[in-house]
Amino acid sequence: MLAGDLGCSGGPTVVGMVSSFFGEDLKKGILAAVLFPLLLLFGIGQCKKSAANI
Repeated sequence: MLAGDLGCSGGPTVVGMVSSFFGEDLKKGILAAVLFPLLLLFGIGQCKKSAANI
């Protein structure tokens, strides 16, 4: 549940922030939206790896 909430709220936020940073270039914001799920998967993998070491 939490991951879904994070994706639904964080994804559009990241798109807006990236677009604003690059002078309101929505294409770069959409590129960030494509990369966002990959970053989430990477984070989940890192969490699982840390939990396995405990």
